[in-house]
Amino acid sequence: MNRPATRHATRPVNPSRRAFLAALGAAGAVALDACSGAHGPSKTIGAAPVGTTSTSTTTTLAAVPPGPAVDILVLQTASSIEHYAAGVYTRLAGTGLVTSPGTSDALRLFADHHTNHGGMFEGATGRAGGTPYTKANRVLSADAESRVEALRTEADVLALAYGIEQLAAATYTFNAAQVSTGLAPLLVGVASSEARHLTLLATYARGLAAATAAASPYPADGFFPVTGALAPGVGLA
Repeated sequence: MNRPATRHATRPVNPSRRAFLAALGAAGAVALDACSGAHGPSKTIGAAPVGTTSTSTTTTLAAVPPGPAVDILVLQTASSIEHYAAGVYTRLAGTGLVTSPGTSDALRLFADHHTNHGGMFEGATGRAGGTPYTKANRVLSADAESRVEALRTEADVLALAYGIEQLAAATYTFNAAQVSTGLAPLLVGVASSEARHLTLLATYARGLAAATAAASPYPADGFFPVTGALAPGVGLA
């Protein structure tokens, strides 16, 4: 017999935007630590400018049997994406184009998130018997300077950041099914953090008059698409 759902009373809250961002980061960290265990200290991302990806750098992946070699390649690719993302967020925060209250804080907070995610993937790579990849993805960073220099508005900045999060979330969501069972929670945990980033970025973008309608806070069917996932190994050499 089905039991009626229990309702829990909630107390309304009205946190500041900074408090909301801090809470978002803390929640993501707790979830990810639960999935992956302890990880090393955050790494400082270099000042080299990096940019977003283009469709020419992505590929549709075929299912491959899980194993140590696949695990290591997926983890190395993931850390390269995170270092790339951390670098581009740091660069975007310093462009002077972002003027809306809280948005600059969000960009800096997300840069810290990506740095920590990169450290998690590096630690998992070492535990899997591989060599951690500690640099920004070379393919994604190839046209970085030109993309950053082409930015003209805050909406441009948010659109570029949104594309980075889409790439990361799609890659981790797809690759969670390609790795050994024990690594899937780590990839899913980081993908969920990127999805939170997407939601906030889309919310900010929709508040701008010049924002593109392509930035949707939520997937239409309730599931994040994996189209455009970066193939394991792309951009590492």
